Amino acid sequence: MHIYIDESGNLIGPKGQKRIFLVGALRAEDNRAIRKLFEQAKRYTLPKGQRHLTEIKASWAPDRFRQRILRGLSRLDVEIHLSVCRAERIPWELRGHEGLVYLHLVREAVSSCLTGETQEAHVVIDKRQLHGISRADFDLHLRVALALRLPANARLEIIHQDSTTDPGLQAVDYVCWAVFQKWQRGDPAWCALVGNRVVTRGIIWG
Repeated sequence: MHIYIDESGNLIGPKGQKRIFLVGALRAEDNRAIRKLFEQAKRYTLPKGQRHLTEIKASWAPDRFRQRILRGLSRLDVEIHLSVCRAERIPWELRGHEGLVYLHLVREAVSSCLTGETQEAHVVIDKRQLHGISRADFDLHLRVALALRLPANARLEIIHQDSTTDPGLQAVDYVCWAVFQKWQRGDPAWCALVGNRVVTRGIIWG
């Protein structure tokens, strides 16, 4: 099992402003079908001069490309698990500790992907700055929390990876972008394209 992690939104912003921050987990058995989806989307929706790009972020992708990716994901054997919070409602003791908040949301999203039958899981996280916690401590705390959901002999791997190298991370970027449009901007149309794959939606500090 592969679990791809990305996020959308900001934890820091003007006081009193509604700010949604969410973490998405995309569960898939492998990324071959996802890789093929991106290759076909590039071939059929992008001009030749852009087809060589290793990554096309959802935030600046053409609408036709976004639609093809999200509709394609809706037809694949994947699961989407979400952890959503309102940044202005995060407890005071955690404010200024962005890495700890991120850890909590990742833990909740990934935990939803696991069952007592899971024998092997590879958690692939889009590499980012972890303010307030070292990467080693982040991985340790996440590993301990997830161990409670796994059999004693299960294999768990946590990887922080550049999204340009993995289509699974690129796919969850589109998922997070689409969900953010609904929760922050009030536009549900993009999220609806892949909504059939959303299994859990955890509201934290809502």
